[in-house]
Amino acid sequence: MAETLAQPGGCSGEPDLADFARRSINWLYNSYWTATGITFDVGNATRTAIERLQRGITPTAAGPNSEFDNGNGALMSHSFAGFSGCLAG
Repeated sequence: MAETLAQPGGCSGEPDLADFARRSINWLYNSYWTATGITFDVGNATRTAIERLQRGITPTAAGPNSEFDNGNGALMSHSFAGFSGCLAG
């Protein structure tokens, strides 16, 4: 999933959320950039968000957002803080 999350072109410019959505869908359903050719151990929040992306929900609205959606996936999503320097300039 790390390659799927990587921003094409490095740190230059704004993230392309539509491209990210396409690559996420490809990762889940076609094993895009998986080490073994199989996508496995997908968390509930991740699966829900990608399924919503596939149905056409925008990337900014696709993620689950109820108070009960804050499991381990919510903690892992904060791992992007390390990449914030790319977006801050």
